[in-house]
Amino acid sequence: MVSYLYGRRVEVWLETASKIYKFYYHQTENYSFGITFTIPFSDSTTAQTCEVGIMNLSKSHRRLFKKGRKVRVYAGYAESGVGLLSEGFISSVPPYTSDGTNTTFTFNFKEGKDAKVKKKVNLSFGAGTNASTIIRRIAKEAGITLGTLNLAKPNAAYKTGYTAKGKPLTLIKAVAKKGGSKAFRRRGVLCVDDLTKANGHKEHLFLTMHQAGKHGGTGLIAYPAYNEDDDDSSKKTVELQMLLQYQVSVGSVIEVSNEYFSGTKRVQSGQHQCDDSGFLTTAEVYA
Repeated sequence: MVSYLYGRRVEVWLETASKIYKFYYHQTENYSFGITFTIPFSDSTTAQTCEVGIMNLSKSHRRLFKKGRKVRVYAGYAESGVGLLSEGFISSVPPYTSDGTNTTFTFNFKEGKDAKVKKKVNLSFGAGTNASTIIRRIAKEAGITLGTLNLAKPNAAYKTGYTAKGKPLTLIKAVAKKGGSKAFRRRGVLCVDDLTKANGHKEHLFLTMHQAGKHGGTGLIAYPAYNEDDDDSSKKTVELQMLLQYQVSVGSVIEVSNEYFSGTKRVQSGQHQCDDSGFLTTAEVYA
């Protein structure tokens, strides 16, 4: 069954000690909250900073958005429903603005699932310890929620043992590299995966462009554009612009069909954006 990409849906969930507050935008006359957002994603362990705006929010509701409180942003469509774009903790709340008719309240949050993470760890591992075991132990000790753990070299081990002393993310990145993989955040959760292969996060998306005079087209809204900045062919990427697809994030495997660019591709980075000009996902995929 085909799900049509119309009827925008956006939800912002704010978590306090006693309650989860939910703010909705539905593309109908009965929902007055206008919600905008810019949510980037990248194959990095650095926490992305996301921005959300809500129009005509009452003073009592604005007071709920305090630094350090957890938020989640969901988006989608009337038929297919919504999915999580990102989650994290509020990092700043700028003064709200007005155009004389409407007020817009904005806040920024840094993506991440864990409120408290140790800045340093100090662990020792015996000879022959597997890299995946070390990654799990570091994450547990530091208080980091670990998502996918997929090493390209699953048998990678430290023959003489290993001492994990220092910043946990730096250590996990180094051990992941030994296993032939990469550490990155996906919707706020730390993952370790081999991003050069078409496996892992298969989102079952098939992207095509609408052709004049014909029915169909599944969200691709512009011709793919090659990134020519990098001379290394293994690092070349192609930019895809599509109607917002909440399923797309770092590591997503999607199928693209276009006269200039096609195949099964893996996502490196991009962003979800909702504002007056559109409801869009932009993704850089490995060429």
